[in-house]
Amino acid sequence: MVEGEALRKKTISLCGQSLSIRTDLDEATLAELVAFAEERLAALGVGPAVDDPQRVLLPFLVVCGELLESRKKADELRLEREEADKRLKALAELLEKSDIP
Repeated sequence: MVEGEALRKKTISLCGQSLSIRTDLDEATLAELVAFAEERLAALGVGPAVDDPQRVLLPFLVVCGELLESRKKADELRLEREEADKRLKALAELLEKSDIP
């Protein structure tokens, strides 16, 4: 979610069902989320025969969104750690070359 943006009404298709949602996600992120949810539902063997799609699919969609956001944050942290490791290595090399005891 993008803080400060107004929620807009959007209709998506998930598991063969049309669902009306309110979201502040951009179109690309929403498409990624729906594709991921569809993929996970297919892997779980969940199809269009869900009794109450709103009750099952909307919470599932929220959880998928949280998972994707967590993965993105983990990737960012991994990149930051790699950059910090490079800087520490460079600093260690400078210290080894210096005359400081």
